[in-house]
Amino acid sequence: MGNKDNTEKRHRAHQPGERANSEGMPTVQQLAFTAAGAAGSALLSALLARRGYAPKTVAGTLTALGADIAGVGENHAFRALGAGAMSGSGAQLVLMLFAEYEEKKNVATGASAANGAANAAPSVGDAASGPSDAANANVVPLAAKAAVS
Repeated sequence: MGNKDNTEKRHRAHQPGERANSEGMPTVQQLAFTAAGAAGSALLSALLARRGYAPKTVAGTLTALGADIAGVGENHAFRALGAGAMSGSGAQLVLMLFAEYEEKKNVATGASAANGAANAAPSVGDAASGPSDAANANVVPLAAKAAVS
């Protein structure tokens, strides 16, 4: 009789109908609340950034707030909203940190390339030297910033 029970369970699992997650909330509804939380956190971060708040601070705060709501929310909708807010803000925070890292890496690479080019450049009086030193005038401040950092 064990085989019959397993067969019935398998057939019931593939029957069409509205699927619900383990908490009883329909999956589509949970996804909608999660997407709304992500969109809401993105909108709120943009508004706060336009008001002058530091974007990384806003994203970090909204990530922590979303995690708190997702963890201790009183109902399924609040938990889904919190999970979306945490996910959206966390992604924004990571993207900002990666952009900052790439910018610092490019400044350091530009500074070392500028130092190498300055050492290998012919003298200013040489007619065959190509572009004048005025073309490289914007590189010097970047090298100075990198040296100070």
